[in-house]
Amino acid sequence: MRWASTCQSRPRPDLVRSRSPGFSASGASAGRRSIVRGSGAGGAARRAPGARLIFAFGNFELDEGLWELRRDGVRVSLQPKTLSLLFYLVRARERAVSKDELLQRVWPEAIVTESSLNRTVSLARLAVGDRGAHPATIQTVARRGYRFVAPVRALSGGAAAAAPEDCESRSYVGRDELRTRLARSLDAALAGRGRILLLAGEAGIGKTRTAELLVARARAAGAEVAAAWGADGEAAPTFWAWSRIVRVLAAASGRALPALLAGAANPVARLLPDARDADGPPLPFGVPRAGEAERFRLFEAVHTFLTRCAARHSLALVLDNLHSLDPESLRLLEFLGHELEGLPIAVIATCREQTGHGGPERARALERLSRLTVLEHWPLTGLSETEVSDFVRSRSDVDPPHEMVAALVHKSGGNPLLLEAVVRSLASRQLLRSSMDVAHWEALLPEGIRPLLAQRLDGLSESTRAMLGCAALIGRDCAREILAQALDRDVDLESCIREAEQTGFLVASGGHRLRFAHALIRDALLEALTPTGNDRRALHARIAGALENAGAGSDDGIAERARHACEAVPLFQAARAAELARRAGLHAARFHDPESAASWYERALEMRKLAGAADPAMDAEFHLGLAAARSRAVGLEQARPLYRRVFQLAESAAREDLLALAALGFADRPDAGGSGNHEVVSVLEAALGRGLASEPVVRTRILSRLAAELRYVDRPRAEALLEEALRAARGLGDAAALAQALDDSTFVRFSPDDPEGWVALNEAVVRAARDAGDPELELAGYAGWWTGLLELGDLSRVDRVLVESEAATAALHTPLARWLREAARAMRALLDGRLADAETRILASLQHAERAQSPNMDLQALVQLVYLRVEQGRAHEIEAATRSQMQRFPDTPAWRSAFAALLTAAGRLDEARHEIARLARNDFTDVPRDRGWLPTLAFAAEVAHAIGDADMAERLHQALSPYARLCVVAGSLLFYGSVSHHLGLLAATRGRDEDALVHFDAALDVHERIGARPWSARTQLAMAGLLARRGSAGDAERAADLATSALSTARALGLERTAASARRFDLPRLRAVPSG
Repeated sequence: MRWASTCQSRPRPDLVRSRSPGFSASGASAGRRSIVRGSGAGGAARRAPGARLIFAFGNFELDEGLWELRRDGVRVSLQPKTLSLLFYLVRARERAVSKDELLQRVWPEAIVTESSLNRTVSLARLAVGDRGAHPATIQTVARRGYRFVAPVRALSGGAAAAAPEDCESRSYVGRDELRTRLARSLDAALAGRGRILLLAGEAGIGKTRTAELLVARARAAGAEVAAAWGADGEAAPTFWAWSRIVRVLAAASGRALPALLAGAANPVARLLPDARDADGPPLPFGVPRAGEAERFRLFEAVHTFLTRCAARHSLALVLDNLHSLDPESLRLLEFLGHELEGLPIAVIATCREQTGHGGPERARALERLSRLTVLEHWPLTGLSETEVSDFVRSRSDVDPPHEMVAALVHKSGGNPLLLEAVVRSLASRQLLRSSMDVAHWEALLPEGIRPLLAQRLDGLSESTRAMLGCAALIGRDCAREILAQALDRDVDLESCIREAEQTGFLVASGGHRLRFAHALIRDALLEALTPTGNDRRALHARIAGALENAGAGSDDGIAERARHACEAVPLFQAARAAELARRAGLHAARFHDPESAASWYERALEMRKLAGAADPAMDAEFHLGLAAARSRAVGLEQARPLYRRVFQLAESAAREDLLALAALGFADRPDAGGSGNHEVVSVLEAALGRGLASEPVVRTRILSRLAAELRYVDRPRAEALLEEALRAARGLGDAAALAQALDDSTFVRFSPDDPEGWVALNEAVVRAARDAGDPELELAGYAGWWTGLLELGDLSRVDRVLVESEAATAALHTPLARWLREAARAMRALLDGRLADAETRILASLQHAERAQSPNMDLQALVQLVYLRVEQGRAHEIEAATRSQMQRFPDTPAWRSAFAALLTAAGRLDEARHEIARLARNDFTDVPRDRGWLPTLAFAAEVAHAIGDADMAERLHQALSPYARLCVVAGSLLFYGSVSHHLGLLAATRGRDEDALVHFDAALDVHERIGARPWSARTQLAMAGLLARRGSAGDAERAADLATSALSTARALGLERTAASARRFDLPRLRAVPSG
C-alpha cells in the first residue's frame, strides 16, 4: 500500500457539516432506516420506510408528510429554515442540541453566522407561541444550546414526503460503483464489524466530499458523528484530533464529562486539561510518566471511552488529513484498529497521496496503520469524460460539447476542485455555451488553482484581502476573536467575513470559528496575500499576543502560540518565545511525542540564543528537556552528548538537582551486555559522592542503577548499594521506586548457583510492578520468572507462568506485549519441535520488534531464528546476521560463542576453532557470570566437541559440572538443552566415555520428561556416536537403536540437521555386529 509513505499535509473543510443526507441514488432510501437526526439524537421516533409522522404538541402539529406546521388545523406560514429547525429540535427532543449542531444540520449547504441561527430560533419560538423569558416549547439550555421541551405525541400520518432538507444537497457526480461499495462497508461497520475506511488521493480529488456523504449516511442510520482533522504543517498539540473527538462525543451524550469518563478519568482527562463539569472543578491533569506503559494506559482509556459511547449509538469517527496527524495520534488509531472488530464504530479517514512525508516517525506510523486488517484502502482518482460532462451539467444548465469536456479532462485531470473553479470561471465570462475546438478550449483554461482564485480575489476589498491573509497565517482554522485582535481596529471584520464567505473562501466552522473551504485555497492565499519580512513578523506577533490573551496561562493550544511567537522574533520578545517553545516541548513529551518535543526544545534554545540570555540554570533545564526527548526519539547514545552539556551548565549554575536528573537520564537502563559502562559509573558515582540526589526517590533510583552497572567490576559494592536502594524504596512506600529497584536487582543478583532465588526475585518483580501499575516491568519479571523455572526443568510451572503472562500481554496490546506473546509461543514451539509453528511465531515477533524499534527484541528473536535455521539445515542463511551481531557487540561473549557454534553446524570447523579460541584464552574466566554465562559455555562445548579439543573440553567440564541439574536457556526465550547433555559432549571429547554416558542418560531423562523432542534426538545421536566408536559388547546394537529413534524423530519434526547426522550411521553394519 503506497499511501503510507507518500502522504503530504494539507487542511480540509469541517466534515461535521454534512452536505448530503443520502449517499447514493441506490443507497439513500436504504440508509434511512430512521428519521434523520442529530449526532445521537436521543429518543427520536423511528419509522418504517415510507411512513409519515405527525408530531403533536399543545394545539400544534408538525406534519412530516406535508412538511408543514399547523395550529388548530390551520397551516402556519414559515420560512423553510425555520420549519427545518423545528423538525430537527422535535426529533431530538430528549436532549439539548448545541448551536454548532444546528448550524451543521439545518444549514448544510449555506454559509451562515450564529446571528442567523439566533434569528431563526426567534422566528420558530414566535411561530409556536413562545413569549417572554420562560418559553414553554423551545428552551435555551445554558452552555449547551436549545431543547424542545413541550410534551409531544408522535402520530402515524400515512405516506411521507421528502423534506426540503433532504433535497438540499450539492450534486455528487460519478463514482457510483465506489459509492455503493463504500456504503456497504460503512453499514457493516456501524452494524458491529468495525473498520477504518481510508479515502486516499491527491488534493481536491473529492476525499472530503466523499467522507461527507459517508457522514450523512451514518447520521441517517442514527450514528453519532465526531470529526477532527490534521493540522497543515502547523503546531497542533499532540492528540489534538482525539481531544476534539472526545469533546464532541461527550457533548453529544448530554452527560457531565467526569461521569462519562468514569473508570478512565485520569488518562482521558489528560487529553482535555481544561475540561470541567459545568458546576465542578477541572478534571485532574497529571504529567504522565514517559514510556510504553503510560501510553498504553491512555490508549486503553480512550478505547474504554469509545466502547462506552458505542454502547449507546453506533459511532462514525472522521479523521480528515490523516497524513497530518501527529505520530502519537496515529499510534492511538493503530491501537484502536486492533480493537475495532466487534464494535459498531466506523473510522472514516482521508489521506493525501503525494511525494514526501512528514518525518520518519509519522511515515512509520502510517506504514503500521496500512497493515491493519480492519483498514480498507479506497483510492479516489479523477472523473472520467462522462462524469466531467455530468459535472458541468450539475453546475449549470449547459449540455457541454465534447471538445469542452476533453479540454477540461486534460487540463484538470478530472479533479473536482479544479473543475468547480474552472466551471465557475467559464460561467463568469459567459463562455459555457461557446463552440470551439479542443485547442481553443485548452487555451482558455488556466493552469492550477491560483489563477482561478486570482480572478475571485480581484473583486475583493483591501480589508477583506488583509483579513484573508491574516487568517491564512493563523492556520487551519481560526477563532473570530483572534482574527479581530490581530487585524487593525478600523477593519469591519463582520463585513470582511461576509464577503469572504460569499466568494467561497471561508466557511463557518461552528460557534465563533472560521475555516478555509479547501487546503489549496488556504495555500494559495498564504502565498498571495500574506505580507513578507517585518510586516509578516508583526502579524505573527499580533496573532501570538491574541493567542496569549486567550490562553491565559493554560497549555491548551500552547504549540500554536509558540509557533507564532517564534516566527515573530525579534518583534516578539525572544525570551518569552523561548519559554513558550519550552512549554510546547514539555507538552509534547507528556504525550509521548519525542520527535515534536525535541523539535520544540531545539527551537527554544534557538530563541534563548537570540535573546542573548546568560542563565546557565535555565540553559541546563532546556538542554535536559532536549536530551530526554532525543533519548526517546533517536536513542540514548545520540542523546548523551546533550546530557554532558547539561552536566557543564548545571555545574556552573550550582544546580545539583539538575545534575542528579541528568545523571539518571545519562544512565537510563542497565546494559544487558557483558561489561559495565565506565562513563555511566563515573556519572552516577559523582552524583552520589557530591550528595546531588537529595530527593529520596531520585537517590533510590541512582543507588539501584549504579548497583546494576557495578555488577561486573565491584560485585560486593553493587550488592551493598542495591540493598540500600531496596531498603530505601520500601521505607518510602513508593511502589514505582521499589519495582525499579527490584528490576535492577535482576541484573545484579543472577547466579547459576541459586536458580530458585532468581525465580523468587522475578516473581517479586511481577508483583511489585503490578502494584506500581507498570506493565512493562511486569512483563520483564514474567520473562525472568519463566526463564528460571525452565533452567530448573520445571516445565509444568513454566506453562502456568506463561498462561498468567498471556493474560497480561493480551490485555496490554503494545508492541512489547505482542512481541513477547509471540516470542514465548515460539519458545514453546521450538522446545516441542513444532518448527513450522515456531517459524510463524518468530517472524511475527520480528515484525513487532521492528514496529517497536527495540534492539533487545530484535536480538532475542534472532537467537530463536538462528536455532531454527540450524535445525532446518539452513545455517548458512543466518550466518551474515549472526556475524553482524557479534561485530556489533564484541564484548558480549555469548554472541561470539554462538557464532562459533553456527560455523560448526555449517561444517566450517577451522573458522569455528579460530572464533572460540578468542574466548578460551583465559580458560573462559573472562566470561561474566551473568545471564549469558551458561549459554556461552554450552555453545563452546559444542564447538570443543566438534573440533576435538580435549584441553578446552577439560576446562569447560570443570566450569559446568556444578550445574549438571540445570538446563540452558539462551536469553529468556530459547531452551538449549540440559547442561548434562553438554557435559556428556565434553566428557566424550576427553575420552571419559562412561562419564559421558552417565551425563547423556541424565540429559535424556530431562529431555523426555519435559517433551523436548529435538533435544532428545540430539542426545540420542551423541550417545549413538560414542557407543559406535567405543565398540564394547552391545554398543553397536544400542547405537543403532538410538540412531534409528533419532532419525524417526527428526523426520517427523523436520529436523534436517539431525536427520542428516543420523543418516551418516551405517545402521545395517551396526546391526550386523554380534551383541556378545
